[in-house]
Amino acid sequence: MSFQKLTREQLTGGAGARVYPPYRQFLAGLQTGEGGRGTTEAEGVSRHTIKARLTAAAPVLGMEIKFRRSPANEVVFEVVSAPERPRRGRRPKSEAAPTPD
Repeated sequence: MSFQKLTREQLTGGAGARVYPPYRQFLAGLQTGEGGRGTTEAEGVSRHTIKARLTAAAPVLGMEIKFRRSPANEVVFEVVSAPERPRRGRRPKSEAAPTPD
C-alpha cells in the first residue's frame, strides 16, 4: 500500500497545500537580504519547477523573493521582504511582568 497522509489544509486546497514542504522550511529560516541557491541536479527537477516552488512558498510565509541571474542549471534568489521575527532573550521593561505592590 502506498498511501500518503494528507492534512486538513491539503484536503481543502489551502494556499500551503501546493507548497513543497522542504522549500517552505528552507525559506522560513531566511531573513530579508539573505537568499539561496539550488541546482537542477541536486533537486532532480527543472529550473522552472524550482522557481515555481519557491514562488509558491514565499507568499505563504509572507515573503517576497527576487530571482538573480544564474547559470542554466542553477536558481539563485534573494529575500527582499520577510516578516520580522521577535528577538530571543529578555523582554523590554515595558513588557516585563508587573511587580507586586
